[in-house]
Amino acid sequence: MDSSVKQQIECFANEVGTETVEEFLSRFDDDYFDRFTTEEIHNHLIMASTLTPDRPVQLKFVPSGIAQFELTIVGLDYFSQLSIICGLISAFAFNIDSGLVYTFSAQDSRSAVRPRFRAGRRRPASAQHHPRKMVDVFTVSQRNGHGFGPDKQAEFGSELESLILLLRERLFSEARDRVNRRLVEYLDRAGAQGIELDCPIEISFDNYVSRQGTMLTVRSKDTPAFLYSLTNGLAMRGVYIQKARIENVGNEASDSFFITDRRGTKIESEQEQKGLATAVGLIKQFSQSLPAAPDPAKALTHFDQFLDAIIERNLSGRALMLFGDAEGRDILANLLGSSDFLWEDILRTQLEDLLPVLEQIKEFPMPSGRRAIENELASVISGARDYSEKRAALNRFKDREIFLIDMKRLLDSRMRLDDFSNALTDLAEAVVFASCELSSNRLIEDHGEPLLDSREPCRFAVFGLGKFGGHEMGYASDIELLLVYEGPGQTAGPDSISNGEFFDRLVQHLPQLIEAKQGGIFQIDMRLRPFGSAGPLASSLASIKDYYSSAGHADPAERQALIKLRGIAGDEILLRAVEDHRDQFVYSAEPWQLEHALHLRARQIRELVEPGKVSVKYSPGGIIDVEYTAQYLQIIHGAANPALRTPSTLVALDALGSAQILRDDEHGILRDAYVFLRRLQDSLRMVRGHSRDVVLPDEQSEEFESLARRLAYHDASWSESSKHLANDIHRHRTSVNRVFLGRFKPAEKDRAAFAI
Repeated sequence: MDSSVKQQIECFANEVGTETVEEFLSRFDDDYFDRFTTEEIHNHLIMASTLTPDRPVQLKFVPSGIAQFELTIVGLDYFSQLSIICGLISAFAFNIDSGLVYTFSAQDSRSAVRPRFRAGRRRPASAQHHPRKMVDVFTVSQRNGHGFGPDKQAEFGSELESLILLLRERLFSEARDRVNRRLVEYLDRAGAQGIELDCPIEISFDNYVSRQGTMLTVRSKDTPAFLYSLTNGLAMRGVYIQKARIENVGNEASDSFFITDRRGTKIESEQEQKGLATAVGLIKQFSQSLPAAPDPAKALTHFDQFLDAIIERNLSGRALMLFGDAEGRDILANLLGSSDFLWEDILRTQLEDLLPVLEQIKEFPMPSGRRAIENELASVISGARDYSEKRAALNRFKDREIFLIDMKRLLDSRMRLDDFSNALTDLAEAVVFASCELSSNRLIEDHGEPLLDSREPCRFAVFGLGKFGGHEMGYASDIELLLVYEGPGQTAGPDSISNGEFFDRLVQHLPQLIEAKQGGIFQIDMRLRPFGSAGPLASSLASIKDYYSSAGHADPAERQALIKLRGIAGDEILLRAVEDHRDQFVYSAEPWQLEHALHLRARQIRELVEPGKVSVKYSPGGIIDVEYTAQYLQIIHGAANPALRTPSTLVALDALGSAQILRDDEHGILRDAYVFLRRLQDSLRMVRGHSRDVVLPDEQSEEFESLARRLAYHDASWSESSKHLANDIHRHRTSVNRVFLGRFKPAEKDRAAFAI
């Protein structure tokens, strides 16, 4: 540095303090003092002198042309700060035409090691350091003539300060997520018509320019948010940027970054350089697809982990083919931005299966039906040697098929609700059938075949109830079962046990055979059997006929639940016998206690819906009200009209419409609402990873915005999409509620529970 320049700068100590001046002179290298005039450095010092941990940034906008500004940012320096700044600039509809970025001198880089942090992890207090100062000067120009007066400048400054305060607390992922949401909403709103997004990127390294840092040079087309994507990619790979020069000519970008790795040293090995260049290039490309993601923040975080996973498993060559076109990246963004649970519990364990699915999702066939699934599963199990291996093979098959069905539903808009429900239900039936065979064969090996008192073989049958019985399973649905055997007797083996004990043990084996990774996902549920948890796991035919009769113990709610009973596996004669008895009991001339049923529904609302919250399933006008409308009318009219005797809600609604029991407008309202609400429920369950919580997030929350995007609401802004979804939910619920209360009249004491 020229001694006269140094003397002039030292004179500023009277204004800004000796410490601030000394820091600038000792921390910033000669290039900084060569690039800026004494007057500009004076301004930087003035801005730096006001910085505190609670006020970590100062900025100045100076008009420099038509819709162009020189933006100076002086602040405390935290890891990944440049990417946050670049993202915010892009989110406020600016192009970055050029820029100079300085933090501290290269000799200090070794004392500022920046480890890589995952979402939600804070740096230990012992690893924190006093932040240095940074000076960034950008020339920015506005896109599409957006205004940028004092109010917008103040908004920019306030948001930048909030983001840097997050970085101060080591909440790097939270800051990145916030920028991603704002930026992607802008890109969504602005569109990308006429912009070449899918363009090559050249990355080179030079370790001779600087003794302490590596110069990384990047050349590419200057696409929207290019610099953010690039610097974010570096930050996500644990790279620290000491300084940068940004130079754009026309739509060509040529940017140089002086960087160190996580240890504060140069990036010298060819393998490290190649890995970094590949990762940064892919993150930059992937960032262009973030508007396709329901939750862009999740998508980018999961993509970073996706890169680690494919490298670790030597799948990078196969994965790179996926990025050959924008459609493949959009599909991946949609997937990775849909659900933490989906990534953590499925994609990490099914990564090898994921790549071929993503490569050909449009051509991937619809599931082929129960018989084909049964045959394939039988072939898989037959290749296993013993019970333990057969069990493992069954669950690998089940998990893979669930994964493929979920991916098809999530990524292929042609797969409708009924296709999805049929595919999951067919798979569940095949898995239950195979599991019953495995369990039965093992018990027969130990105890012999179960025989009736007449010494004839004792037949058994398995029935589905609930969504499984209705052939309408959804994401995270459980498997509600009822097992019925023909009658009393003993097994024929030396270690003989009663038929009741044999079939109880068979049922006990099923939850052990069919592993449920998360609550609700193919979890075996036997609670709807006679006497509930107080009764035996398996029921004899005689006990079924006794329990479900006019003189039996079944209450009106159990009569209603039996509508959903459907034969799944076992002896055909026994299946028909139980279903015939169901029809005689459910659709008998016995009067239906409608007032009692409405009282139970009111209790359900009061006990299962938290005040002020909306449950897609249990709230008034929700899924339950559609199902109960159909079921009440099935019981009332089913004796005279056999066409109504179906376990499927949609089939029942159509039959009620055809019979003119439901008016055309009522039929349309209930059918449309049921399809809409079921889709809404599946979207919530996919994010939360289980079936229990189907409460809508607050309409003003980011989670609700992501829900709207997941359901393909793409309005002018994310807030408009949220309003659109909220209006549709209210419209469907109100319409269902009107039909329900128009048909059924709750007692005065229960009417308040049904209010929306």
